[in-house]
Amino acid sequence: MNNGAFGSLPIVLVDENSIDIKQSSGKPLTEDNPILQPKQDGTGLYKKHKIEFPGFVYDTDFNVKIRQAELLERTEFPDQSGAIFTIVSSPTNFPSASVNITVQYIPSSDSDETDVVTLDGELGLESSMKVVKRNATTGKFEFLSGTHSVDMVNHTVTINNVSNFLDSGYGTFGTVAESPAFIPRWELY
Repeated sequence: MNNGAFGSLPIVLVDENSIDIKQSSGKPLTEDNPILQPKQDGTGLYKKHKIEFPGFVYDTDFNVKIRQAELLERTEFPDQSGAIFTIVSSPTNFPSASVNITVQYIPSSDSDETDVVTLDGELGLESSMKVVKRNATTGKFEFLSGTHSVDMVNHTVTINNVSNFLDSGYGTFGTVAESPAFIPRWELY
């Protein structure tokens, strides 16, 4: 994952996959929820990305697909990071129900290869990783509000209860480290 040339490299980051689901008004939120993940038997590097759909069941109202983010969708995201993916629904009027989002990142001691960077591409702290979403209007990535749980063993960041996660059936998500200016001082030492 080299700076600059990343968009043209023939590296598979996310193997496309899709599920068919519909919102269920009578299903308790504690039951098994539909889960969308990249194909697990593919060649993609990122297999732990996950969208969980509480209150939904497997059915044919909506086809929801996860795929590798395209070059234009990566604009404003750190060039070296591969911790990014896109979700697309068909039809595009996906309900505003809350979902749980998990994004995988790959840390590395090589500063040119790690996903543990800020939106500006500066090295960050793994403990400060947070989920971001590309703003459909501005094209800039913004931190999702809520509690972000960083799993430094499995190298994932999870945020639950994200509402309105798609804009007109589309959303690009990733994870980056929060800038040190926003990190509590005690975490820097």
